[in-house]
Amino acid sequence: MSFEQALARLGLLEDAGDQEVRKAYRKLAVLYHPDKNPEGRAEFELVQKAYQVLSKKGEAEAEAPGAGRTLELLMKTQAILYERCSTELAMYRYPCYQMLCALLEKEMQAGNDSMVCACAQVLAITAAVDPGNAQELVLTNGLTIVVDVLHRCLATVQPATARDNEQLKTCAFACQAAAAVVGEPVGRAEICKLESADDNRRSLVRAVVSAMRVEQSPALKTAALHFCVAASQHPELLGKLVEAGALWSVLGVAL
Repeated sequence: MSFEQALARLGLLEDAGDQEVRKAYRKLAVLYHPDKNPEGRAEFELVQKAYQVLSKKGEAEAEAPGAGRTLELLMKTQAILYERCSTELAMYRYPCYQMLCALLEKEMQAGNDSMVCACAQVLAITAAVDPGNAQELVLTNGLTIVVDVLHRCLATVQPATARDNEQLKTCAFACQAAAAVVGEPVGRAEICKLESADDNRRSLVRAVVSAMRVEQSPALKTAALHFCVAASQHPELLGKLVEAGALWSVLGVAL
């Protein structure tokens, strides 16, 4: 989508400021959000894309010193709000998974472990507070991002890795997000699709089972175990868990 097309989609003039862009985006996002307008998903995604395009015009300012830290603090603030006010916020669907996943991919490629961890935490917490959020995460292709994050971060973990390592924390958040997703039919369908690809790099089940073997992170073990317990309740995934050696990993955690 071009800059001009994005302006037209949000009904803005070329000299529109950041505040005008945000106002127009929020108005249209509410109008076309799938929760209120089931037939508006396609338009909702176009509105999100237009907002992303227009937001890039301030990219030079975003790269200024201190901007990255501000964005990370924004992620952490969202996580705190969802942790402390989950019941109240569960009434509203999290609307920014597409942008959040794009940011997560960008920061992962840049090697910004702290920012990746903050984004993964928001993914995990928002997906857990409401089934609708978990479904929305899957529908915006967020599950494939979660799987990629989990595989990449696990690949860096060594026996000497400290338990407070950012990548270990990110793995735990990825497992938490996966545990929320597996409880939803659309999530299980997507997981089964990934498992049927016969590609270990795309397998969520194998990654989670591997995560249970990381000795230095009780939080990661617990999150991975929650996923396995939730997945084992569904026949289509139980066989995949057994094939990946989940039984022995679970026994190892129990003992």
